[in-house]
Amino acid sequence: MATKPFRTRLLGQFIGLSITIGLLITLAVLFATERNVQARVEQQMLVGEKVLQALIETRQNLLTGSAQILTSDFGFKKAVAVGDRATTESALSNQARRIGADLMLLLSLEGDIMARDSNTAIDSQQMPPLANMALSKGKVAGFSRIGDDLYQVIVLPVKAPTPIALTVVGFRVDQELAEKLKELTNLDIAFITHASRDEVTASTLDESQVLKADNEIHGLSFFSQRVSHIKSSSEFDLLWGGSMDVVLLSHLDSVYRDFDRLSLQIVGTALVAVLLSLILAAISSKRLVEPVSKLASGARRIARGHYEEPVEADSEVLELSELSQAINGMQDEIRQREEKILYQANHDHLTGLLLSAKLLQSLRGELSNLREFALLTIGSPQLRDINNAFGHEVGDACLVEVAKRLEPFTASQSHACRIRNYFKLRIDDVSNLETLMHDVIATLEMPYWVQGLRLQMNFNIGVAHYPDQADDADSVWRRSNMALDTATSEQLKIGYYRDGEDQKRTARVELINDLRKQLQNKEQGEVFMAYQPKRRLDDNTVSHAEALIRWVHPELGFVSPEDFIPLAEQTGLINELSRWVVSQVAAQIARWRSQGIRMSVAINLSAEDLFNAETRLHIEKVLHDFDLEPSAISFEVTESAVIRDNGDERNLIGDLRDKGFSIAVDDFGTGYSSLEQLKKVPVSHLKIDKSFVLQLAQNREDQIIVRSTIELAHQLGLEVIAEGVEDAQSEQLLKEYGCDWVQGYYLAKPMNADDFNEWLASHNETA
Repeated sequence: MATKPFRTRLLGQFIGLSITIGLLITLAVLFATERNVQARVEQQMLVGEKVLQALIETRQNLLTGSAQILTSDFGFKKAVAVGDRATTESALSNQARRIGADLMLLLSLEGDIMARDSNTAIDSQQMPPLANMALSKGKVAGFSRIGDDLYQVIVLPVKAPTPIALTVVGFRVDQELAEKLKELTNLDIAFITHASRDEVTASTLDESQVLKADNEIHGLSFFSQRVSHIKSSSEFDLLWGGSMDVVLLSHLDSVYRDFDRLSLQIVGTALVAVLLSLILAAISSKRLVEPVSKLASGARRIARGHYEEPVEADSEVLELSELSQAINGMQDEIRQREEKILYQANHDHLTGLLLSAKLLQSLRGELSNLREFALLTIGSPQLRDINNAFGHEVGDACLVEVAKRLEPFTASQSHACRIRNYFKLRIDDVSNLETLMHDVIATLEMPYWVQGLRLQMNFNIGVAHYPDQADDADSVWRRSNMALDTATSEQLKIGYYRDGEDQKRTARVELINDLRKQLQNKEQGEVFMAYQPKRRLDDNTVSHAEALIRWVHPELGFVSPEDFIPLAEQTGLINELSRWVVSQVAAQIARWRSQGIRMSVAINLSAEDLFNAETRLHIEKVLHDFDLEPSAISFEVTESAVIRDNGDERNLIGDLRDKGFSIAVDDFGTGYSSLEQLKKVPVSHLKIDKSFVLQLAQNREDQIIVRSTIELAHQLGLEVIAEGVEDAQSEQLLKEYGCDWVQGYYLAKPMNADDFNEWLASHNETA
């Protein structure tokens, strides 16, 4: 149905009523008046029927809503399920009071009464048919005689999730209802049931008048025989046999009197009345509709996202004024909520800086308006170590403090963002860029005090310049990252993007692809394992070695592990690489066993390997396939991976120890850990980093550090391995300090398996 403006509808109703009245007055002197008055009376009956139908539907909706609320209530369903009659009857009684219901029952699925809210007389034989109908149809609604009374009812299952009971909610059809309908329609009404016998259940007339009215002539006449009333009847089927008639009766005495008076009116009076009515209708509709139109306009403006102007109704009507205030309150709440959501969608929750995607989007959008700018990428290698050593809470506090220290260097908060442990700054004024970057580093490298800890961090900056070094936002973004990589790898405070670094990145991608192909090559190829022996100082025996991966590329020559292992970690290839190494080493140990050589080999594992269940399962499978015991292989794990403060790695390392593997902490002394922390980790060996051993014979400070480390490690029950031993003096000092194992070029360089066999035979002859 097409909708019309409220004012049009209201004005139309006023005009229609005025014209109708005018026509009735004008035609009062004509025989056509008979038909108009008859139509008015019939309209009254039609309105009465609609009011009746609307009231019945309203009561039915109220019953349905109440029953649905009741049957969907978890507490009620639970009480029904466990048979808590007191709670059930309390719920029925409360719901009955809320809606004024006259009947509230709980039936079993067989129709037995389980609970009720009153002592209304009920014929229990009537309930099973109602229950069966409700179960078969899902619900039942309509009129039914229950006991001695007539009710408008609904029967609805209680599901949990299948039906466990039925609720019956009903309003009584009685004299009170009849009087209410008469008040609403100005018509007399009677409810007559037809079952085993006809019976007037409720009526505003005497029963004799109702039955007599059934024989009256239907119709209306002013000039022939006048009848005393006109009637209308509506029939409804009862749910459990029989039917019900609802009879509406209108007395015509007043109609005839009005007709007689109207016939005496003059046409002029009617016209004046119609004119005045039209004027009044126009004025009234305008006063009523204008405030509503303003409210509707304001609501449409809010729907479009404009929240600046308040909505004013300019009405003296209290309800419209309250509605205007409510809409304004809603507008303020929506605006605040949208601002909060927009902020959270674009900003880092930890530091309040922009998200990286938002800063990049901003650069793309503003690029055409920017003459030049520099994009700085700022990072500290210690941030990750702090996370590992002291936990994410301390690490997050450091990130927040870094963001605060960067604030003075940004023209706007919209010019900075955080990406994990890195920060980006857009600098529009590049006239003093060098000085500004040094000031940034000086500010950031001041000590940090977090939770009573004094932390010192070093920072590097990578910078790319637009438009000199990039002609679009994505390129300057990517190249500032490359510049930071350069600064970090070359230990520069400030790294500038260099021409050709894009090609270098492409070369790294090609390198990792070549490595992936080599790992899939089942035959011995460019990638192979080398072995460096470890000597036990107390008896000079060699029964242990470290497996070191080597790669001789056909075009690039020797590729250092320091170049391709970080790439493998960054690209997710490290787990596959570690599994390949385990397989190669296990196969070589098995070959040595067949040659009568008992050698235990240490394999390096990354932090990512500790998280990877597939790698751990592969280790067990390889040992089984080559019939090796866990003591044949040991593992070396970096210091930062061992002490990461989330507990998962400790559990994984402990799992490997429980299976009989030895675990060594590699590169000890290069991170934030301590022996106090390591005693909580299930490791058996500690490997002193070569940076403390290479100049041991000449450096007094290194001697103090190494000696104290060995002593404390022994007190914790750990054996100590020193790597990087390059001369006899260093080995002798380590032996004096009580070091258990040594490894380094003084003993032997890493060798392939065949060369290792020759060296081992020679060493055993001279030992």
